[in-house]
Amino acid sequence: MRSDDHVAVKDAAEKVGREQNDRMLVGPVIDGWVGLYPDMNGQSSFIGTAVAAQLEADVLHLIVHDSDIFAYWYYQRGELVDSFWSAPGYFGEENRAQEEAMAGNVEAFRPIVGDRVKRLAKLLRRGEEQELDAESQLAEFAKALKISNALTAYDYLKSGEIEGVKKWKQFLEIPSERVAEAKHDARKRRSEVEAARKQFKSDGVLLLHEERKVGGAPYGCAVEDGFAVAWADYQARSVSFATSEPPWEKARPLELGAVKHLTGLASDATNSRVAISAGDRVQIWDVADGNWSHVGDILESDLTIAVAISADGKLVAHASREKIVVTDIKSNKPLCTVPHSDVRRISFHPDGEWLAVSGQSFGFVSIRSEPAWRVVYFGGKRELPPQMAFNSQELQNIDWEEMERKQRVEMEKVIKQLERSSRRNKQFVMSDAQIQELRDEMERSTQETRAQIAELQAGGMPATPPQPNQLVRCAAFSRDGKWLFCGTDNGFYVLLWESVPRQAGADLIEVTWKCEFQDRDEFGCPDSVWAIAEELDSPAVVFGGSAGRLYRLELESGQLRELAKLPGEAWIVDLAMSADGAALGAAVMSMPFSEAARKRHDRTPSWQVWSYTRLRG
Repeated sequence: MRSDDHVAVKDAAEKVGREQNDRMLVGPVIDGWVGLYPDMNGQSSFIGTAVAAQLEADVLHLIVHDSDIFAYWYYQRGELVDSFWSAPGYFGEENRAQEEAMAGNVEAFRPIVGDRVKRLAKLLRRGEEQELDAESQLAEFAKALKISNALTAYDYLKSGEIEGVKKWKQFLEIPSERVAEAKHDARKRRSEVEAARKQFKSDGVLLLHEERKVGGAPYGCAVEDGFAVAWADYQARSVSFATSEPPWEKARPLELGAVKHLTGLASDATNSRVAISAGDRVQIWDVADGNWSHVGDILESDLTIAVAISADGKLVAHASREKIVVTDIKSNKPLCTVPHSDVRRISFHPDGEWLAVSGQSFGFVSIRSEPAWRVVYFGGKRELPPQMAFNSQELQNIDWEEMERKQRVEMEKVIKQLERSSRRNKQFVMSDAQIQELRDEMERSTQETRAQIAELQAGGMPATPPQPNQLVRCAAFSRDGKWLFCGTDNGFYVLLWESVPRQAGADLIEVTWKCEFQDRDEFGCPDSVWAIAEELDSPAVVFGGSAGRLYRLELESGQLRELAKLPGEAWIVDLAMSADGAALGAAVMSMPFSEAARKRHDRTPSWQVWSYTRLRG
């Protein structure tokens, strides 16, 4: 808004915000302009139209979409006098004519910039004539008009990205009643969660709750009488370790040297040997009387993303983005290497002969026999729908060169977004080498696509592998090796291991016990199971997942019981049982209390220790 009347702009924005049930940030007057930053990043042109109708002042609505589109709408006394759209037809042909007409008339800005309209004209070129990306167009356009803080938005500001924002402390959020209501709701949510947590602690059920503000979910495993926990801050490229044990008053820091990346912890059956997936290696540690002794490292040329250790502590398995490797710890020699590109969790059978592998595909690794990798289909196979089958005639009619060009544009867009994120975050900056590595990887993907296209056009039809009816999120074996536990995107299942087919391509249908959830989340998906732990003193298993509830299933009878609903909107991502079976460790990601953070789908990580004795009753 081109105005020195901050009160008038604020009042107009308040009115529009109430009518549209939208929240906005209003900046101070800077060089004769007042910035208004609507929720949803101001992508709708309606906000500009509505605000312009309330003001005598000039209103200029500027947007950038994915670094591909620069657009504006310019109003004088409530009337649209000029507009610009840099990429007509970007969202479809139905709007092309209207967008073509938005060609921009720099003369509309002559009263503001004078003869500098020539500078604006260069910024309104389209297609190949425009050398700048959309974000740079906006930056230069705003600079010519002396508009400050143009390269930011509501979500960025609310998430704390305020570096370089002029006079940030003078920004106001409106409508005031909506802001107050949102704060009240956040306080109410916080109060309810803290009350529930306090009650659990008073009852002796919740023994420890440690929360961090940054990073992903913590990783934990049982060691000696308690747990070892790792907190990975991927932006700061640092990892901190801690241990907790009875009486569970507070976690104690653990120094294990400099580790910059971590994706998992695992301990053996005696909880005396620990494997840590630490970036380009797996570290092996022995634990005795609280002392940690470094046994050695299993090196990885790529990046370790999952880790498991055998029950006897003699073997370690890890997955990278390319393969699964099983290594004999004493000799540091690989026993088995299996190509695999998408692994989430791995788990040893107690006999040390098999691995259960979950991810986009589920299957087993036979460590000492062939074939080593054996994919199985949980719930049976789901064939490719008919509408997805290839039509050779349609293939010939597609402009593959144009498709490849768009793919390269998307490639550069992703890289630019990463570069922007790096600039906004002081703690994490991608190096030129990392950017080039990403560009090379995308180029390899483009070349692979080109080869596949050539094969298709020559008449070669690609295989369409079947998909499983259920996606296995996590899998584990019972300590005695009798049972296979599977948590899926639809529930929890117990299978008799001796009855599980182990030939490649088999359907995994026969289950002994199952728990399938009927509740659906906000996206219509059922509650999924992400974490499993076995009891030590009785044949039973505890599990949890996206619903934030802990369940217990008895293996002899199949009886199912809910043990607890964790406070807040919690997602249980991992579980570990203590050596004495009396405590249950849980890695949890919870929805935050504030509305802005919830809209960003942020999660608050925590490590919780529960009295399993009291939970079970």
